[in-house]
Amino acid sequence: RLAAVSSSYGQAQEIPHFLNDIETNFKKEFDNTAIVLADESLLFPALGAIPGEFGKVNVTMGYPVKNSVVYGFLLLLIQLLKNKKQNSEGKSVVYHRFVTDVLNHQLLGNIEPEKTKLFLLKIKEENRIAVPLEEIDFSDFHKQIFSLPETVENYSTYFLDILGQFYGIIKNKDTENQLLPELIYSIYLAVEKLKSVILSVQKEQYRAISDAVFFRLFNQYLGQVAVSFEGEPLSGMQVMGILETRCLDFENLIILGLNENKWPRKFTAPSFIPFNIRKGFGLPGIDEQDAMYAYYFYRLLQRSKTISATYSTLKEGISTGELSRYGYQLKYDSTQKPTTVHLDFRFSNDPPAPIIVNGSADKQSALLERNLEEKPLSPTAVNTWLQCRLRFYFRYILKLPEPEEVKDEIDSPVFGNIF
Repeated sequence: RLAAVSSSYGQAQEIPHFLNDIETNFKKEFDNTAIVLADESLLFPALGAIPGEFGKVNVTMGYPVKNSVVYGFLLLLIQLLKNKKQNSEGKSVVYHRFVTDVLNHQLLGNIEPEKTKLFLLKIKEENRIAVPLEEIDFSDFHKQIFSLPETVENYSTYFLDILGQFYGIIKNKDTENQLLPELIYSIYLAVEKLKSVILSVQKEQYRAISDAVFFRLFNQYLGQVAVSFEGEPLSGMQVMGILETRCLDFENLIILGLNENKWPRKFTAPSFIPFNIRKGFGLPGIDEQDAMYAYYFYRLLQRSKTISATYSTLKEGISTGELSRYGYQLKYDSTQKPTTVHLDFRFSNDPPAPIIVNGSADKQSALLERNLEEKPLSPTAVNTWLQCRLRFYFRYILKLPEPEEVKDEIDSPVFGNIF
C-alpha cells in the first residue's frame, strides 16, 4: 500500500493504522515488524505514534544532536558571541533580541524565573535596544553564561563549562528524561575533541584562527554527531534507517518518507576525483550509489508479506513532494500492484462565535468624557475605528493596554506623539 500524506511529520500517523490492520499477525519477535525511516528526521514523530500496547521498541539508529534543544541553545550563545560590542563606557552590550532569546530558552526556564521575568519586562518598558551583559546576574549560572570570552581560544572552554553546569543541574532534578543528559554528554565530548584539534592546529601554525572559521567548524562537526540508543535487538518492533535493514527480513514493513530525494539519497561522499576520471577508471559514482539503494529496496521487500509505504506530497524547499522512483516502478513495472491511498486529517472548520458588544449610554458617555476632558481622538484612533470597531472598543473605551514591545526605531505613533 502506498499512502500519500500532505505533511512530512503527518506520515507517522500511518503507523497506528498499519499496526491495527496487522494486529492478528503481530508478534514480538525481532523479525516480525519493522518501521524503516527513509527520512530519518521522522524518528521522534514515529516513536510518538506507536501505540503503547505493542510493547517494547528497539531503535537501531542514532538521534542527531543538531535536532536537539541543547544544540539550539549553543547556537543562541554563538549569536551572543558574534554580536557582542563595547559601548561608550567600555561595557559589553548585545542587541536585546539575542539576550531575550537566551533568557527565554526552555533550558533556563527553571533557574530564577521571577527575576528573569522582571528583567525582560524592564527591557520592554525602558525600550532598551542594547543590553549591558553585566546586569544579568540573577544567579551564578546566569553570570557564567553572560560572561563572554574575549578570544577564540577560550570559546571551547566557555561552551564546555556551560554544558558541564547543565549536566549537573539536569542530573539532580530531572530523572525521567534520560535522553537530555546523553545529548549533553555527546555534545560535550564533541566540543572537547574540537578544542584539542584547534589547539594543535594553532601550535603548528603559530597563529589563532578567526571567529568565522571557529563557528563554521563548530556547525560542521557538531552537525554530524549522533546519540546512540541502547536496546535489545532480538525482541520487539524494530525502528531503523535504510542502511540498518541490509540482509534482514521482516514479515510486516512500514516505510516512512519514500520520497524521491530521500530514497535513493542524492548525497555522495566528497571526493577530489572528478566524475569523468571516476567513470574512466571504473570507480564507483552516483550511478553505482543509485543501484546500491535500489538493491537495498527490493532486497528488503523480497520476503515481506504486508508492506505500507508513505510519502509526503508537500512541496517546500528542495523537497519536490514526489513519490520515489521505486514506488513508480512497483506501480507500473511490477506484477505486485500496490494500492494507492491518501491519508487525510479531519480539521474542524466550525466558524468561531462572533464577539458582539452592544452599545449603551455608559459607553457613549465614557467616550465623550475622554474626548472633552482628556484629549481628542488621534488619527490612530480614527484609523482603528475604520479598521475594526471591536479593537477601538477594547483600546479606547475599556482602555486595555497593549503588550509592550521594544521599538528599534521611531514608528508612526511615536513620531505623532512627539509632533
